[in-house]
Amino acid sequence: MRWSQVTFVLGLCALGIGCETPIGSGFEIARYSSRNLLQAPVTAGGDRLERHWQRQQAEAAWKDFQQHHAELLYSVHYERGFQDGFADYLYAGGTGQPPPVPPWTLRTASYETPAGHRAVEDWFAGFRHGANAARESGLRELVIVPGSVPPTIRSSAAGAYRQSVLKSSEPEVLPPPRELPAGDQPAPARQP
Repeated sequence: MRWSQVTFVLGLCALGIGCETPIGSGFEIARYSSRNLLQAPVTAGGDRLERHWQRQQAEAAWKDFQQHHAELLYSVHYERGFQDGFADYLYAGGTGQPPPVPPWTLRTASYETPAGHRAVEDWFAGFRHGANAARESGLRELVIVPGSVPPTIRSSAAGAYRQSVLKSSEPEVLPPPRELPAGDQPAPARQP
C-alpha cells in the first residue's frame, strides 16, 4: 500500500475520534484500522515464513529417508508427494490422508496416460508416507501454540469424519453394563 493511502486512512480515522459508532469510540476505529494496516501484513509474512520452514523440514526429512534407504529408488512424484504430505501435516495436522485430488500439475492432459496415472498414485503414496513421517517426528507439537484450556472435540462434520477415521482403526469398546434399580426398568419396545 502506498504511503499516501496509509496517510489518508489514518487521517479518516483521526477525524472519527470522539464520534460514537456501533464499534465504540473513534479511538477504537483508529485501533482497528491500525491493526488491519500494520498487523495483518506482518501476520501474512509470518505465515509465509512458517510455510517456508515446513518445506525445509520436509526436504530434510526426505534427504534423511534417502540416506537410510539408499538401496530403494522412488520416482520424483513420490518424492514430491512425500514432501507435500510432510509439510501439510506440519501445517494442518489431520489424519495424514491426501486430498481427494492430486495437485493441479498432475491433473493436466499429459498425465492422462497409464504412466501419468502411475505418477499420480506415486504422489498419493508419497503423501501418505510423508504425513506419517511428520507425525512420527513430533514436529507438529512445536507448531501448535499451547492454550490455557485443553482442546475439545467439536461436533462439526470434519470432526465427526476425523473421529470416524480414527475409530475405524481401533476396535470398538463398549462400556460395561450397569444395573438399573427395580423401579427404573426400561419400557418394552413398541411393535409397529
